[in-house]
Parts: sequence; C-alpha cells; structure tokens
Amino acid sequence: MQSKIFTFFTMALIICLYFLEGILFNPLIIWTALPIYLAFFIFKSAAKAKLTQKIFAAYFYLLGSAGYSLYYHILWYFDIDGTKTAGSTSALIFIVFPVFAIVIGALSWLFGYFVGVVYESEKNS
Repeated sequence: MQSKIFTFFTMALIICLYFLEGILFNPLIIWTALPIYLAFFIFKSAAKAKLTQKIFAAYFYLLGSAGYSLYYHILWYFDIDGTKTAGSTSALIFIVFPVFAIVIGALSWLFGYFVGVVYESEKNS
C-alpha cells in the first residue's frame, strides 16, 4: 500500500512540474523531473530492503529534491522576482536546477537515514 501511494505521489509531482513549466510539448521534462524519478527508484530499493532507515531516507530525499523542484517551478510559473522574464537566458536554469535538486535530495537522504537510525534505536529500547 505504501508503495502505491508513493508511486501515485511521484507521478502527480511529475505532472505538476510538467504543467508548471508552461510548455505544451516539453521533452525537457525527462531531465527536469530526474530528481523525482530518482526518488521513485530510491524508494523501491528501500522498500525491497525493508529497512526503516532507508525508507525514512527515501521519504526525506523526496521531500528535499521535490521541494526544491516545486519551489523553482512555482517561482517560474508565477514569474516571482522576474524569474521568467528578467533575462534572455533565464530558462537555462532548467538545465542546472535538477543537479541542485539531486544534491539537496542527497543531503536530505542522509538526514533521513539518521532520523531512521534514531527511530529504530528508540523503538528497540
């Protein structure tokens, strides 16, 4: 059940990112949604291993990477602080920000793993 909810949530995020980019035909969505795809595979790996620490880490990875991705997409969609219209090369951020989202997700994964370790130690004591 948890896996189905996670799958639905990641698919909904990808669709949301697609619409927030505001382009009808957008093959770049494969790249810009890469952090979300990685979150899906990280969660599948964690669910297969059945380790609480890895499941916590997968959720934290999704929160970190998807949170950053949604943040920038919302800035772009609503043109907050001229994100979309301030410069002729402003759209190039879509080339770079997935890398930032993966780095933020990796740091979140590490934090989530330690939260899982603490949770397991408290549960077992």
